[in-house]
Amino acid sequence: MTFVAPSEAPRFTAMIEDAGAERPGRGPAIRLVWLGRRQIRGIGAGTPIRFSGMLSTVGGEPTVYNPRYEILAKEE
Repeated sequence: MTFVAPSEAPRFTAMIEDAGAERPGRGPAIRLVWLGRRQIRGIGAGTPIRFSGMLSTVGGEPTVYNPRYEILAKEE
């Protein structure tokens, strides 16, 4: 969950990693940011999703604002 100051507009941020990629010692692959939302129902740590959107770079990190997304079934 993302916490923002009361003076800021609400937003929800998720850090996305490619579970199939070998990324030793590297940080998250892409930051997803939903503006105007404090949470996204169904999305939490470890939730597999598929997303699409316009990729930009913010602070040196690949970022997608307000992506379309689909929550995928977790593998047992």
